Amino acid sequence: MSATGPLRVVVFGPARSGKTALSEVLNHHVAGRGVRLLDADGQAAGKLMLGEHDSGGLSAELLAADALVLVVDAAASPEVIDQTFHGFAGFLHRLEDGRAFTREVGGLPVVLTLAKCDALHRPGDEPSDWLRRVEDRKAEVRTRFEDRFTDELTPPADGYLRFGSLELHLAATAKEIPEGPAFAGYADPGGTFGVSDLAATLLPAATDHHDRELATSGRLRRTAAGVGGVVLTLLVGLGAFALAPAADPLAERVRAYQQREGPPAVRLADRALPGVRKELTAIQASPRFNQLPEQLQGFVQARLREADAYADFRQQFQPPRLGPAEVRSRQQMDALAADLAGPLALPAEYANEWADTDAGKLAVKWKTDLWLLGLAERALHDGYRDRCRRADLLLLTEAPPDLGWRARVVQLLAEVPFRAPADVMQASSAAPGPRGKPLTYAAAFAVDRVAAARRDWDDTAARLTTLRDVCDAVGLTAAGPLVFPDPVPKDLAARLLPTLPADDHWRADRFPEPVRGVVAGRLLAASDAGVRGVKRFAPASTNALLTDPDVTAWGELLKRLAAWAGRPAVDPVQELAAFLRRDRFDLDLRDVRVTLPDDLTDPPPIPAGPLTLTHTPAGGSAVRVPLTAAGPPTRDRPNTVYRFAGPPLAVRPGDTLTATLPVRVGAETRELVWPVGGGPFAFLRLTRPPRLGDAEATGVTLSAPGLTAPVLLPDPGGR
Repeated sequence: MSATGPLRVVVFGPARSGKTALSEVLNHHVAGRGVRLLDADGQAAGKLMLGEHDSGGLSAELLAADALVLVVDAAASPEVIDQTFHGFAGFLHRLEDGRAFTREVGGLPVVLTLAKCDALHRPGDEPSDWLRRVEDRKAEVRTRFEDRFTDELTPPADGYLRFGSLELHLAATAKEIPEGPAFAGYADPGGTFGVSDLAATLLPAATDHHDRELATSGRLRRTAAGVGGVVLTLLVGLGAFALAPAADPLAERVRAYQQREGPPAVRLADRALPGVRKELTAIQASPRFNQLPEQLQGFVQARLREADAYADFRQQFQPPRLGPAEVRSRQQMDALAADLAGPLALPAEYANEWADTDAGKLAVKWKTDLWLLGLAERALHDGYRDRCRRADLLLLTEAPPDLGWRARVVQLLAEVPFRAPADVMQASSAAPGPRGKPLTYAAAFAVDRVAAARRDWDDTAARLTTLRDVCDAVGLTAAGPLVFPDPVPKDLAARLLPTLPADDHWRADRFPEPVRGVVAGRLLAASDAGVRGVKRFAPASTNALLTDPDVTAWGELLKRLAAWAGRPAVDPVQELAAFLRRDRFDLDLRDVRVTLPDDLTDPPPIPAGPLTLTHTPAGGSAVRVPLTAAGPPTRDRPNTVYRFAGPPLAVRPGDTLTATLPVRVGAETRELVWPVGGGPFAFLRLTRPPRLGDAEATGVTLSAPGLTAPVLLPDPGGR
């Protein structure tokens, strides 16, 4: 290439990349501007790749290139792009070999160009959507290029561009723009997209490189060593070139940037912003920057200030700041609302320009989402509290639960929150970036007031469910399994046990009054019915009691019923077996209590002497044991309890034990008599009502520690 010849621009890329079509439309933009486009797919390029180049043909012109346009299909796969870069690397290697002895200047401009960008358009896209997708693709391809050509792109520490280095620029083009009037404003005069920007980027870069070659001292020295006439001609040419007005490459670079920068939503996009700041910073760092017109200097400085301000504003939305999806309390919601009106509000200087940017959309989204979150939080909190209130009314029912009560319980338990956690809040939109996802109701469920109300509801609902199940089981609200037939089948307990809870969830005392008493009464009735039934078929021997599976199952069932009703949790089968194995019963007579009902006689009876026990060992003589009064009587309306004390007494199976207590009824003295019973445990006759004259003294009881009959013992003490 001669010093005064045209600029030579090599267009490199596979045929399928759209390179040929791009070359055709690019020719229209550089025609008449001293530019020669060279297709690197030609025969000369092939020779160059093989290391075979002539001295005057097309391959020689490739060696004299002032700039390279590397074309990549915008929709190409990563594998195809890597193959293109691999071929380009070989091309560069041969180009360096061929230029090594003719060029010394470095920093060959490479314009990495996406072709066929219209293929990135999606149905329904607005221009900003399409342009953002183009910028994202540019950034992605640029990153792959920089990774592949790190050495060639790394600037030297001394600022001197070494031979073989590259100066990278980016462009995006399409032979046609997407259809629609909204896209018309982004078309070149010829209807193409981005080709004018490509030319505006390419020409200053190629010219700058061309000028650096002309100014290289090494080349001038080599030229001076040649023929004197050539020197003179070259000097004249250089003088004419110096005197001729020429466009400032740096100014052209700024103007090219102005033409292609796009609206704020595009140039400030997350993937585009680093490249924008890098390019503007490089322009400002140029030694010729202060020679630019003030208008261009001001433009670059203003754009850099905007880029820095936007980066700072965008950073405000990053962790550890909580977004609407992460707040967990009303206090945090209020704090975020204050931030959205303060540091997270769009700066007044850029409010209009940034409205459509990623950060602007995120700020608006967060404000909307916070409002939606407040509505959902209140609705969920109030909803759970209302359900707890209605459940409490059912738990505190005054009337015994019935079928109507049960229907209301079932209806309440079937209610679900008006939204599920995974549901998206209808008015919540998406914004670019990881913190811009549509807001779901999970955020409202996680707020502490809602979480606490939900836990309360879960606990209350569990209690209400348990009460319903117990009421069903004892026959209050359904024909439950604990309403035993008479007589009870022997295998009924074995069939029921697997269907009943083994824990204390059915305990009546887990429920409030008055329903607690109703449930406890039904449980006691079931227990008593079971005891009556088991007495009919319980074996008389200890071994038989403990080896009959149906009987032992009844022992477990009756134990659970007693515990649920509030009685001691005792297995009556095990209790009876232990009782039958004993050969001695120690009675503690230091605290014997006799209970006399007020309505036993008129007037009520009053003890008139000591309580006398008569113990007759089997085959032995009777022994009288008098017990004297131990303290004043106590009232247990409608009864009066009298306490007596005496020495300890041991009895054995087969012994008899009777008692007498004189009582005064008005002016008359009568006698309560506990007569002799039959059977091996006749002493237990004291646990039955005594006689007063010829009648049974119903309601009179005598109790003492150790004087207790197992509930399953048939007819303790006989008659």
